[in-house]
Amino acid sequence: MTDLTLFLDESGGRPWPKPWGKSPDRYYVLAGLVLDSAQIARAKAAIPTIIQAAFPGAPPPEELHYGDLINHRKGTPYETMPETDRLKLANMVFEFILDLKPLLMGTVVDKSAHRSGQEARGNVAFSPQSYAMRGTVGRFDVHLQEVGEFGTVEMDSAGFQHDSALRQMIAEIRARGTRLSRPARTEWIDSRLARIRDVKFVLSHQCAGVQLADFVAYATWSHFERSHSRRFLQLEKLWRRRPGFIEPSVLPKNR
Repeated sequence: MTDLTLFLDESGGRPWPKPWGKSPDRYYVLAGLVLDSAQIARAKAAIPTIIQAAFPGAPPPEELHYGDLINHRKGTPYETMPETDRLKLANMVFEFILDLKPLLMGTVVDKSAHRSGQEARGNVAFSPQSYAMRGTVGRFDVHLQEVGEFGTVEMDSAGFQHDSALRQMIAEIRARGTRLSRPARTEWIDSRLARIRDVKFVLSHQCAGVQLADFVAYATWSHFERSHSRRFLQLEKLWRRRPGFIEPSVLPKNR
């Protein structure tokens, strides 16, 4: 058996929108791609080559970052990059993802619907990130069971306190389950992550898989938040499919 790795990144604000908070974003996305060892090796080799080709004779960025690229953010090497070159670089990355043929997985949380729905039932709502993590790692565990493999999750680190809180959540899931099962929803299974060896938090500039996950997550968020759907649709055929269900999972489900 060959272990699989689910690389994850997030897009959209973690905080709540009005009236609970100040986030302007309706959606929070946690998404990425499942790679085997050969695909990981290809990604590690390809990303430096892509960066070098996009920045000949100029100081390159430390990593590929889709938000910096399309928004030509100040203080990054993408800031003064001509629009045609930025489009060319984005095309190179998305074409590489298509050629790599990963399996895409992820969760999209409608933050307002989630919070208001839980409060109407007298419940305390999971944070958007916790809600998305529970669903995504639970379905990855199910996928590993289906294909008879074991796997690891690698996610972009956001600092010690943040990472520690998610590690505690993973330990809780292993002890008690995801607690999200609904018998009528085949994508929700109360997993204890028996097939997932570890959940790791890594530095994105050191991880090719997370850099590619960044492009998947941002494209997914842009599709739901802004109806900018070109890149999301470009990757559409790569999302995991089950009878009656196609990733990404959009939460909460309509009742």
